[in-house]
Amino acid sequence: MITFLTSTIEKVTDWKGQLEWFEKHFNETILRPKIAFFLKTLIILDFITSALAVIGLITLLWNGDQTYGVYAHISAAITVLCMLLGQRIAKDYQGASSLSTYFLVLIFGLYLLLIL
Repeated sequence: MITFLTSTIEKVTDWKGQLEWFEKHFNETILRPKIAFFLKTLIILDFITSALAVIGLITLLWNGDQTYGVYAHISAAITVLCMLLGQRIAKDYQGASSLSTYFLVLIFGLYLLLIL
């Protein structure tokens, strides 16, 4: 929740800086012509994941319902996979490696939610 909410806030409040970084990072890739579109898409995915995580935490604490927590994990996994694909396209293998760790933690969390 904190990671995706912080990411959303950073991208919205520093749009110009984020856009410049993304343009530089993806300069030599097929993504270059659509960087602004992909950045907006990532902001939307981050926001949806954050909202689902907040709702999931509240409903889990309020009445023990894990449904939104499951949705939040699935949304987070999709978001991380999109970022992972971007890192692989940019040939940023170290960045992709660190995102893989996030993905594994998300899948483990989803597993725990589903078996509990």
